[in-house]
Amino acid sequence: MFIVYLFALSNFIARSRFLKIIPIIMNDYNYLKINYRYAIHLILMFINFGLLSTLILIFSSKIIPSLKSGPLLQIVGYTLPFLFLFWYIYLKNRKESVQWNTPWKTLGWNIYVSAFCLTIFTIVLNEYIINIIPKEGPLLGPLYSWFDTNMKEQLVHPVTFFIAAVLLAPFCEEFFFRGILLNGLLRENISPVKAILFSSFLFGVIHMNPWQFIGAFSLGNLIGLIYFRTHSLLLCILLHALNNGLIVFLTFIDKEEKISQWIQSHTFIGWVALIPLAVVLRLFLFQTRLSWNQWSLSRAVPID
Repeated sequence: MFIVYLFALSNFIARSRFLKIIPIIMNDYNYLKINYRYAIHLILMFINFGLLSTLILIFSSKIIPSLKSGPLLQIVGYTLPFLFLFWYIYLKNRKESVQWNTPWKTLGWNIYVSAFCLTIFTIVLNEYIINIIPKEGPLLGPLYSWFDTNMKEQLVHPVTFFIAAVLLAPFCEEFFFRGILLNGLLRENISPVKAILFSSFLFGVIHMNPWQFIGAFSLGNLIGLIYFRTHSLLLCILLHALNNGLIVFLTFIDKEEKISQWIQSHTFIGWVALIPLAVVLRLFLFQTRLSWNQWSLSRAVPID
């Protein structure tokens, strides 16, 4: 009943007058444009579809008992809300023949190396910041216990956990948050800083806990900047997969969290990571100066 209540409530909020704002999606080249309110509307619809997917899976497990704890449930449960969301966006905009303009272009090897290094240094910095957040207390204690239990349940099926975290999550999340949401905010002529910060904040919110929020918000800002400078969704997906892949690897080899404890006990690690992060970031901005100019022009002239 609680899930049914949440589904009904989120559906009501998502369809309320305040948030049901149809985005301005028409311009000279008919690209999808998204404003702040419509972005929030899409996030609420995603939560709504997540609850709907949960109801579908619960009902299905009653009919097919083997689905109740099977590995297939993990993959279907993750992808179904995104499939609903993509179909919803398509249905809302198909009458206007909107062009998605989601680029998949490849870049030079030097840009890939710089971007991968930026991601690794960001992971180290995130690990330090995340460990500062308390895991005990009247509010955070039960929340972390739920989060830890949920992670351990997913580790029971390591293959499907890897597929969901390293393959499906980077594609689905980057396609939506960078390819649709951030791209649409930039097409709405929202400043790049505001668009990146806002889309990254929403990216963190959907993870539903403060520990993943910090990591998702930080990673979202980095990947958002990289997308803005390179206009390459493929690179964003690869960086997201690198982040999740390293986390999954550490989860399997460091179940007692000794590495996290070591980083936490050596506070200089977090600060030291800032130095190479700043150096490589400056190099990356120099390497992508041409791509950035092309992206600025692409807001007026389409680039194939």
